[in-house]
Amino acid sequence: MLNKDGKATLKAAIAGLKSGNAGGWLALAPMSQLSASGVEISIDFTTEKSLGAPIIIARERGLQLPVGLTKRQCEVAKILALGRSNKEIARQLGISPATVRDHLRKILEVLGVTRKSEAIATLHGSNLP
Repeated sequence: MLNKDGKATLKAAIAGLKSGNAGGWLALAPMSQLSASGVEISIDFTTEKSLGAPIIIARERGLQLPVGLTKRQCEVAKILALGRSNKEIARQLGISPATVRDHLRKILEVLGVTRKSEAIATLHGSNLP
């Protein structure tokens, strides 16, 4: 489910699409922000004639969580995939930043990467060179 900011961004994008010729271009920035935050967006323009507007479908992308992580490590990995800092992860889960670092070490090890950015890309199914 989209969070509050995601819903507001999607509403802004829809408003941009509805506003006419130039307005459609204004929708690109909010749509790309959503996409970058892990939301998969598809637009069905076939409904434009019958409904007067395209249908926009926004859903969170499924993450590729590896086998071998504990339940808590999976929770950390999901929040990490959103690009959150260690401090933000700790605050959200009610654990210490040191515990987050411990979980991240295990996540990086299981994923076979050395950096958080590589872990995020791997969790989203991207292959880095």
